Amino acid sequence: MDRTSGTPPYSRTRRAAGLLFTAGVLGRTESGLTGGFRLQLEAAFDNLETLLASEGVEMADVVRLVCYLTDGDQVGALNELFTQRFTEPRPARTTVVVSGLPQDALVELEATADLRS
Repeated sequence: MDRTSGTPPYSRTRRAAGLLFTAGVLGRTESGLTGGFRLQLEAAFDNLETLLASEGVEMADVVRLVCYLTDGDQVGALNELFTQRFTEPRPARTTVVVSGLPQDALVELEATADLRS
């Protein structure tokens, strides 16, 4: 984030070649980052769904999801919520375990959606 304006110096979404690309989405609520991993993950999915909706896109239009986790032991929780939030055919998914995320977040999601659906 640009520390002077509070606005990130990048696009939250970008359309190209019939696809919608999102920037990373954290598990923030109005009061900031939520408690533990599961709460942050649920909030991140909620925030992703809201961001997609602002572009006229639904979760069913997501064809690829990249998940960044700070704890590889949480893949089971990710799998559980992933199967709850996406129906068949589910998006392709890459999960990357990282040593840290912005704002000390525990999870970050990045999506690509098909605009032609």
